[in-house]
Amino acid sequence: MRRRLFKKRPLPLRPVIVLSVAALFVATEPRIHAQRPSATTIKVRTMPYLTFSVFQLAQHEGLFAQQGLTAEFIDMDSSAPAIPALARGDLDVLPAVMSPALFNAIVRGAEIRMVAAASELTQGSCTTTAIVANHSIAASGRLASAAGWRNLRIAGSRAPFSGFLLDKVLKPMGVNEDQLMHVDVPDQIEADTIRTGRADLGIMSEPWLTRALAANDVTLWRSMQDVAPGFQYTVVLYGPTLLKTHRDVGQRFMSAYLEAIRRFDQGKTPRNLELVASATGLDHNLLSRACWPTVRANAAVNTAGALEFQSWAGDRGLVDRQLPLTSFYDPSFSDTARQAAGFLR
Repeated sequence: MRRRLFKKRPLPLRPVIVLSVAALFVATEPRIHAQRPSATTIKVRTMPYLTFSVFQLAQHEGLFAQQGLTAEFIDMDSSAPAIPALARGDLDVLPAVMSPALFNAIVRGAEIRMVAAASELTQGSCTTTAIVANHSIAASGRLASAAGWRNLRIAGSRAPFSGFLLDKVLKPMGVNEDQLMHVDVPDQIEADTIRTGRADLGIMSEPWLTRALAANDVTLWRSMQDVAPGFQYTVVLYGPTLLKTHRDVGQRFMSAYLEAIRRFDQGKTPRNLELVASATGLDHNLLSRACWPTVRANAAVNTAGALEFQSWAGDRGLVDRQLPLTSFYDPSFSDTARQAAGFLR
């Protein structure tokens, strides 16, 4: 099931209420059998990206159903309203790119926690995210020196995640992101913007990266897994409903998620290609050529990377204050789920 986010607050989860009503009927009308309660609905934010397809896989393969759950996928084109929606309970699960907004929401009292990892930059794997450049810029040698980087035009949105990665490349050369000129364009036309010379470079992710390289629109200059190995750019967040009110539901969701990761990590099987194509709207040919994101099997968050990102955001004045790890990460759901699944890695 999928819908757009609406402003009216949906009814809370009610598994206990359904059970109590059934019990009442059994007590007063012995001839009427109690009905099995319907599956608990979990509201999950989604977007048509490869990383998010893990949740679609869990739904379509019946992994949520095995846990007595069904996912209601809520399309949200922008990440800006997603964290407030999670804090209000309009969402239950939010897969999200690491951002200062998460830390600031917690500082201001939101009951939100990272509970699991999603996609990460894995050294030695294929390239999911990279700095790409106009062919002439790449061939000129400008990217090898600090002087060459200054005043280059970089395409794409000026997102904190991109800034974090850029700074890891530029800082050793004595350059920072503020010395670049930003050309704000959507992902879909970033490659064309670079190819035509309206921008010099950009940070590009799949599937746009595979498309751009296949069309010879750009030169791949640096793979991001070599810049920030092990950094998890997408994490799974729970809001107050699963953290406080219905922790048992959050635990069942996590068990289904771990099994979905196991199946997703089997790679481009015919079944996975079918499910991911349905979730993303991408054709099978492109998906078979694209680099699929790595999702850590045990779903544990790389805490060192999360703390490093928070520190970077603090140095740039993007977060209100630094939080201790325990204030934004709750590993108990994934710890319990992977112990039940029989592995500890």
